Amino acid sequence: PRTIDVGAAAAIRSTREAARWRKLAGAAVDLWESNEFSWSVIYDSTCAFRISPLYRTVFVTPVLDFADFTARLEPVSGHLEGFAIVDRAGRFEDEPAWLRDAGVSYFAEPGMMQSPPLEWPHGGGAFLNRLVACG
Repeated sequence: PRTIDVGAAAAIRSTREAARWRKLAGAAVDLWESNEFSWSVIYDSTCAFRISPLYRTVFVTPVLDFADFTARLEPVSGHLEGFAIVDRAGRFEDEPAWLRDAGVSYFAEPGMMQSPPLEWPHGGGAFLNRLVACG
């Protein structure tokens, strides 16, 4: 793992403290964390999509149904490229179409997001198109 610089450590600390304070205020939030800043898991039953401060900091949020799912992701529609989802109950069989419309071009199993295929059209394919044009 990469060394975490002061700015990243501050962002992780801020995210953790926000979760802690929300829990103290009675929100349905749980936090699991390493002693240093190597990983954080925040379970938040009510949050919309949030940007992680990275460094293995993840948010886990259950959704009730497809309408709840799309409402929580609507603020970032058009800004998503890769997506991992666990749906063992098969409630989101239509999600690839909605997510593709929201800009997602890469679907991965959880834990595999960091290993996209070489032909993945990251950024809508602009980078690949430049490479092909130069070749």
